[in-house]
Amino acid sequence: MGKERLDNAAPVIHATKVRLVDNPKLYDENIEDPIDAQEVFDYIKDISDPEHPYTLEQLNVVQEELIYVGLDPLDPYVDVRFTPTIPHCSMAALIGLAIHAKLKRSLPRNMKIIVRITPGSHSTEESINRQLADKERMCRLWGRIRYGVHWDRKEQTELAVKALNLRKVHSVQLSMDPFSGDSTALRQLWCKLSAPKVRATNPKVRITHELRDDGKPPYFLMHLEDGKKLMFRTDGFHIVDLVMRLNRLLGNPELAPKGIPFEEDEDVPDTELEDWLRKRSLKKTPSDFLI
Repeated sequence: MGKERLDNAAPVIHATKVRLVDNPKLYDENIEDPIDAQEVFDYIKDISDPEHPYTLEQLNVVQEELIYVGLDPLDPYVDVRFTPTIPHCSMAALIGLAIHAKLKRSLPRNMKIIVRITPGSHSTEESINRQLADKERMCRLWGRIRYGVHWDRKEQTELAVKALNLRKVHSVQLSMDPFSGDSTALRQLWCKLSAPKVRATNPKVRITHELRDDGKPPYFLMHLEDGKKLMFRTDGFHIVDLVMRLNRLLGNPELAPKGIPFEEDEDVPDTELEDWLRKRSLKKTPSDFLI
C-alpha cells in the first residue's frame, strides 16, 4: 500500500518506556501477586499497528497510565483506553478488536474486558465504543477472524510447551487445595513441567508439590537462579494460556516455530534422566537442521 493511501503517512514515533529494576518485595511468596496495569500493558504494548511497522507502544496508541484494573473478587475487570494517531483513523475499530483479542487470550476467564477510545481522540469515538461494547457484534467479528482458520488448542499447547525453557529456574513449587478453586490448569502444568524434554532444558530444577486444606486458590511459586521469584494464581486459566504467560515471564517465545514434528515424550524416571539426556544428545532431530 502506498503512503498516499495511508490514513497517517508520517506518524510520530515515541520512545518506549524503560522498565525499572524489579522490587524484591514483589516476589514475596507470602504476598499474592494481583494483576495490575503494568502487566496488562506488557500484554498489549507489542501489538503491531495495522498500517505501519511499529508497535502500539511506539505510536503511543496504548499507555500504561490509561489502563485501569478492578480487583473486586466478585467483579474483576480491566478497562483499557487507546488513542488513535489521528482523529479520523479508519483502523481504530480493528485496533480495539486486536487489543480485546490479546487480553481475552492472556487474562483469566472471569475478568471482564473493556476496551474503548480515549475521550476526544477520534471523530467517531461514540460509534466505535458502541461497536467494541456490543457483544453480538464482537462475536460476529471474531467469527470473521476465525473463518477459514482451524484453532487447534492441543497443537497450540504442544507448541507452547515446546518453547518452555527452564534455564533461568532454580526450583518450582506447585500448591493447591484439592477442594478449593479450579486446580485443573495447575495439575496440567505439573505434568508439562515433568516432561523429559522440558526437564532436559535444566535437569537441576527441583519440582515439588504441596497439598493444602486452607481453602485458598491454587498457585505456583518459581524461584529463579538470580534470586527472584515468580508467583501467581492459576485458577481460571486454560493450560495453553498459562504456559504462554510463563514463557513471557521467563523470556521465552510464547510458541515454538510451527512446522517441526512434535515427538511424543517418553516416560523417563528421574533416576534415568542423565542417561536419557546423553543418548538424546547423539540423536539428530528435525530442529537440529534449523538455523
